[in-house]
Amino acid sequence: MKRVKPIVFLLATWSIMVAIGLASSVAEQYVPNPNESVDKAIGAVPFGIEAVTPLGNVISIPPADFTSDGNDPDGYYHNFVGGYFAGTLASNACLAAPVHFPKGSTMISKVYIFAKDANATNSEEFHFFRINQATGVTEHLGGVSTVDSAGVVKYEIPISKKIISAGYAYEITTCARLNIYVYGARVTYQTSP
Repeated sequence: MKRVKPIVFLLATWSIMVAIGLASSVAEQYVPNPNESVDKAIGAVPFGIEAVTPLGNVISIPPADFTSDGNDPDGYYHNFVGGYFAGTLASNACLAAPVHFPKGSTMISKVYIFAKDANATNSEEFHFFRINQATGVTEHLGGVSTVDSAGVVKYEIPISKKIISAGYAYEITTCARLNIYVYGARVTYQTSP
């Protein structure tokens, strides 16, 4: 009988355990509590995972999805432990994050930004755009600015055109500011029956 090397056995066992753990955590279904607020229920969806909740379809966009436009790539930092990105002292860093709507998406319900504004003199603006991929024309669909806050605030971007159209790409943009901590974004949408 051939003997299996201990390291190979450990790696194989670990891989199986990780796969089982990930599958079970993704497959868990959220069961709503009638005493729970809508915001808390939506908050049950983990970042980076597209999910269907009793409140509709949700796309969570983590801070790591925001990438630099290249103008000032060192003008912001991502704090992995804190779960946010923020601007540096003399930041001109502008960032964008894609919003990938799955097939069958028909309408944008809400677009939220999660940020803590600890900057007494400046605010940070967030904008929602769509880009016509055939013509290159960019269309501004809405924006919002932060206000001073002691904790994380959920800001809603009012959207002017909510119909999701084929042939368009969607993104959220911002220019990072010192002491304004961005914890990501969340987009809710509807699908056709």
